[in-house]
Amino acid sequence: MKEILRRYIKKNPFPRYQYIRKMMEKKEGEDVYFPEVYYEVIMRIYENLDNDSKVMRLSGLMHEHGGIEKLSMILYVITELLGRSKNYNIATYGRRIEFMYQELDEEWQA
Repeated sequence: MKEILRRYIKKNPFPRYQYIRKMMEKKEGEDVYFPEVYYEVIMRIYENLDNDSKVMRLSGLMHEHGGIEKLSMILYVITELLGRSKNYNIATYGRRIEFMYQELDEEWQA
């Protein structure tokens, strides 16, 4: 699975800031707070989805600065991007991340 995920990420690079920003505006409204630093962290998470410890470390940094809201933001972006895959395992990989996030916040419900 990890190799399939790596190939998918290589073939489908993380979109530019403006694209992700528009995704967030569509979900949260035009006044959504989404600085470029959030974009950079989420991009690094996406590029390292095959490495659970990096995903958790980077997600933990976002969680420290915004709690469950920031975890939800990450999960939304990742699941939207992976959900485009025709491969079921990739398209549903966000579900795995949901379960991993239970370690970061006891209020998180997968």
